[in-house]
Amino acid sequence: MASYKVLAEGPGIGDALWLTALARNLKIQCPGDNIVTVSGYPTIFDNSPDVTKAVRFNEKVNGDFREIELHFNFTGHAIDGYCHQLGLKPPYIRRNFMYLDEGERYYAHSTIKEFKKVIAIQSQAGPWTRNKDWIPEYLNEVVKHFVGLGWRFMQVGGEDSVRLKNCYDFWGSVRQTAALMSECKLFLGPVSSGMHLASAVNIPALIIFGGREDPKVIALEGHDYIYNEVDCAPCWKIEPCGDKKCMDEIKPSLVIKYIEEMLVR
Repeated sequence: MASYKVLAEGPGIGDALWLTALARNLKIQCPGDNIVTVSGYPTIFDNSPDVTKAVRFNEKVNGDFREIELHFNFTGHAIDGYCHQLGLKPPYIRRNFMYLDEGERYYAHSTIKEFKKVIAIQSQAGPWTRNKDWIPEYLNEVVKHFVGLGWRFMQVGGEDSVRLKNCYDFWGSVRQTAALMSECKLFLGPVSSGMHLASAVNIPALIIFGGREDPKVIALEGHDYIYNEVDCAPCWKIEPCGDKKCMDEIKPSLVIKYIEEMLVR
């Protein structure tokens, strides 16, 4: 039996949620092993049967643990690379996991039930790069189309994100957001915390990759995505892109078509 102390690669919500995938794979392959996760969002692991303990960065952990700092792999899928660092064998489960309790589920259901047909949407990813973000005006066109068909939109993400028209704002903790998303029919947004949360509560998602990131590295099980393989894709650039043609070339009509097909599956 082994004991691991695994550090998320970064401080974000998505970084913490990658750890939930790693913990689930470890639990399946080595059920007797212990894992302590270290991240910026330890509450993500509340109720999880997959971890021994979840702590914040710089929080002391007693015991004899093999400490592992995760490193992102740009050549294969991120979860595969993380699992390989722990010595796990493929195939791997490529999705995130959160375990909601009855109170959280009741809160979400009682909040969302009056709206009935709800889509979760995120306008922007984290502020460290805007190259992940689709065009806000295009998002507004998509929202307008589906609102006309009786759908409601719940906007999630940072409070400093671009506010979309005809959307309801739901700001709360990570767990409250995850619970509310669990009641939605699907999620629409960029490679972001919302993408990871949608995976964690196992709802369909349409992720607009554009051309910055390669879906072979990032995409999660059960998700649809739009990847525009322009000549410079994937660029992985952090500094501002000159024209973002990979995003601009993805028109609202294409996204609407994808969503319409997903809603009737």
